[in-house]
Amino acid sequence: LYDPDLQNPEVGGGPTRRRVVRKIALAAPKGEPTWRLRTEQALGAPPAVSNGVAVLVDTSGQMVAVGTRLGRVRWRTQIGSTGRGAMTTPTIIQQERRVLVSSGDRGLGSYDLTNGNLQRSFGTGDNALTTPPLVTADGVFVGSATGRIYRLDRDQLTLRCSYPAAA
Repeated sequence: LYDPDLQNPEVGGGPTRRRVVRKIALAAPKGEPTWRLRTEQALGAPPAVSNGVAVLVDTSGQMVAVGTRLGRVRWRTQIGSTGRGAMTTPTIIQQERRVLVSSGDRGLGSYDLTNGNLQRSFGTGDNALTTPPLVTADGVFVGSATGRIYRLDRDQLTLRCSYPAAA
């Protein structure tokens, strides 16, 4: 699974995170941005984008859905219970019209993509979730700060199993 040649050099390129990119030549954007969005705090990760909607979460826990064409806010909601935000990209499941997001307060939430309402959630009890949700045909996988992997039921977000990640 791990192929060093396929790793993203901008984020370190390998398990030691010692690879450095000396120079990347990109042309600066021309003109003014089409739209701007002010958030309460910094973004902890890039937004998720699907079918003209961008969903982003700032480090205070404010999740926002924005139309990508005009930048109009569709909805805002607070994720988690402690306002600790998210440091991972949300996962949009377009065909189910929902978005999954790991939060810094040890939980995973499933939110309605049309209005931002919480549908269901899963809490680890003591481990902050530090990976974006990985969705498969029958499950959702998330990882914690302590190196634990959780496999959840895709529909109900109930725990199927958990195990320590290999070192």
